[in-house]
Amino acid sequence: MRKMYTSVVGVMIAMTLLGSGAAAQMPIYNVIELQAMQGNLAGDYVLANDIDASDTRTWNSWRGFAPVGTYGDEFTGTFDGAGHTITGLIINRRLEDYVGLFGSASGATIENVVLVDADVLGCYSVGALAGEVHFSDVTNCHAIAVVESDGYDYVGGLIGAVMDSTIAKCHTAGDVSGYYCLGGLVGSEGDGTTISDCYSTASVSGLGTHVGGLIGEVWTNILPVRVTRCYSTGPVSGAGNVGGLIGYADSPSTFFTRTYWDVQTSGQMTSARQAPGQSEGMTTGQMMQQSTFVTWDFSAIWDIVEFQTYPHFQPSPGLPVGVTVERAIDQDDPVDTLPIRFDVVFNESVTGFDANDLSIGGTADGVTATLTGSGATYTVWIIEVTTPGTVQVSIPAGRCQAVDDGGLNSASTSDDNTVNYIIPEQVPLAWGTVAIAMLAAGVATIRRKTRTKKSLDT
Repeated sequence: MRKMYTSVVGVMIAMTLLGSGAAAQMPIYNVIELQAMQGNLAGDYVLANDIDASDTRTWNSWRGFAPVGTYGDEFTGTFDGAGHTITGLIINRRLEDYVGLFGSASGATIENVVLVDADVLGCYSVGALAGEVHFSDVTNCHAIAVVESDGYDYVGGLIGAVMDSTIAKCHTAGDVSGYYCLGGLVGSEGDGTTISDCYSTASVSGLGTHVGGLIGEVWTNILPVRVTRCYSTGPVSGAGNVGGLIGYADSPSTFFTRTYWDVQTSGQMTSARQAPGQSEGMTTGQMMQQSTFVTWDFSAIWDIVEFQTYPHFQPSPGLPVGVTVERAIDQDDPVDTLPIRFDVVFNESVTGFDANDLSIGGTADGVTATLTGSGATYTVWIIEVTTPGTVQVSIPAGRCQAVDDGGLNSASTSDDNTVNYIIPEQVPLAWGTVAIAMLAAGVATIRRKTRTKKSLDT
């Protein structure tokens, strides 16, 4: 742990010196350098490659990654994720405010960021990308994350609280939970903010009020707030002011244009500012038809597969769909009987997945597999093995796509996806067969063994 801290400090010093006189973007190659942005909050950064951030789980006495910037000392630079993924970011700061990859950002530009399998816990103003954002632009950012607050307000799948900013072409999936002002995308949207062309499939669960599938609360003091061409589909629950799309809106100066939510998957028939042309609840079937989304740009921004997917972004599909393959909980290993079972779990519902998409490995030969299930959960059944050995099941990347946004699956991960198949015990029958053979040719066999022993003795 001490070695890691020394490395972070060294990189922070180097970035501070580089950033003080250089206008060029500073490339970030690993999670150590990602953390080192704290040393130059006005820097201009770009991700050079995908980053595995799973080691952050044990950082800082298990509190994980330290948010870059905080209230009063905000991140004011630029950060371009360049479409690369940051996977497995862990932030475990139960008693701290302004928690996310960026704790607080002001006057910043954040774009093209993809967070996958992030796990973020904080108190007040919590989001996977940022706890709080003001006077900033956030564009083309995506998060598959578990975001949770153990304290107060403003918890969002992407951003906890936002003011005087623009949020465009962003998307979230996963789970958001806490007390007040919770949203699948943004917990609280305030003065002078515009959110456009965004969506969330995250589940949102609040113990308090102001809970929405997309935004928990929308409020204004002076400047108008706008939400345009957005939707949500995740299940939503709370104690009051709960909406399929928006939990609560406090002012006539909040404007909603062509926004929608799925009344079936959200479990909510109402939303704040619900009105035709503004905020409308639709069935799942209607949400999978382009004709529902009046004035939306399906030539340059959005795409949809009629009656199969929700709208998703062009030109590429949505976020990668995570999937695990594990030996079934009650599946013995080793085993001498068939079938052998493996459980397949995607992190969201997929379409186009069948037995031909499985990769069967191991040392066993003649393996035949079938597949049952639907949505996000499946079971692999190994029904035939001609030669015993290990049977291993995995799923290569790109074999199926998410129902909601068309995102392709990533390669499967596993803790235990191998079972050893052995020949069933048949001792009585086998011994009888061997005994008959030995009676027919036993003398020669016994003599051969005797001669071998003699030759060894001499």
